[in-house]
Amino acid sequence: MKRPTSRLTLLFPILLMATFLPFNKPVSAVTTTDEHFAGPGPTRATIAENGMVSTSNPHATLAAVDTLRAGGNAIDAAVVAQSVLTVVEPYFSGIGGGCFIMIYDSDSGEVIAIDGREEAPEAYHPDVFLDEEGKEIPFPERMTGGNPVGVPGTLAAMARALEEYGTISLSEALQPAIRLAHSGFTIDAPFAKAIAGNVRRLSMFPSSTALYLNEGKTPKQEGDFFTNPDLANTLSLIADKGIDLFYRGEIARDIVETVRNVSFNPGVMTLKDLELYRAVHRRPVTTTYRGYE
Repeated sequence: MKRPTSRLTLLFPILLMATFLPFNKPVSAVTTTDEHFAGPGPTRATIAENGMVSTSNPHATLAAVDTLRAGGNAIDAAVVAQSVLTVVEPYFSGIGGGCFIMIYDSDSGEVIAIDGREEAPEAYHPDVFLDEEGKEIPFPERMTGGNPVGVPGTLAAMARALEEYGTISLSEALQPAIRLAHSGFTIDAPFAKAIAGNVRRLSMFPSSTALYLNEGKTPKQEGDFFTNPDLANTLSLIADKGIDLFYRGEIARDIVETVRNVSFNPGVMTLKDLELYRAVHRRPVTTTYRGYE
């Protein structure tokens, strides 16, 4: 059952931070223009009367603000933002990774923590990142291929947060990301830098080469137009059929097949690993500092 969420502060650590005040009226009284509150760049204070979104990408920020203006609450907006970040920042976060979600309900004083971080496949062992001689595999090698892939948790955490604290469905929350992946966007400097810094690794895999590199395996540049129709189709399938498709259905089978059969550094993930994954509530770790909890 969904709980009242009229006064919530929400945090996706590392991936997304969204802080909101009461939502007893539409979020429309922002005192700056989109140009200023959709960064990056403002150095002066930005003031909003009853809501604010902060993310690392303007596409995600504006999609979340639109969600608030349409009557959504903090959790709705955060899931929309994270879904868009899956499209515009695949090098940082997305449904193939994990997250923590922390929610503060100022009406009750309760802090809710949802653990949606990745989990190691069951077949992992203490020496999984050592070579045959027992030496540590260099980081660029051990982080590439199927072996380092953890069981993803972001999607399960987003679905649980929406089910328990949101007001819209996961299908609705995924629509801005689906539209952006289909229609495309201009590659910004961080995206271009991430591609340029990983050309060798990307060129090892045909699908990555096709998506992120030009002919001749040169990196796509800042200012290039980028679309991701396969991701759009994946998100559309999840929107239509739910997350069971991702954890137990055809997408799960594709994940396992890719992880286990990739040409470099294959992994050990199984369908059981995905089937057993759950985003769970945790008791938040707390401390006090100068009278503050």
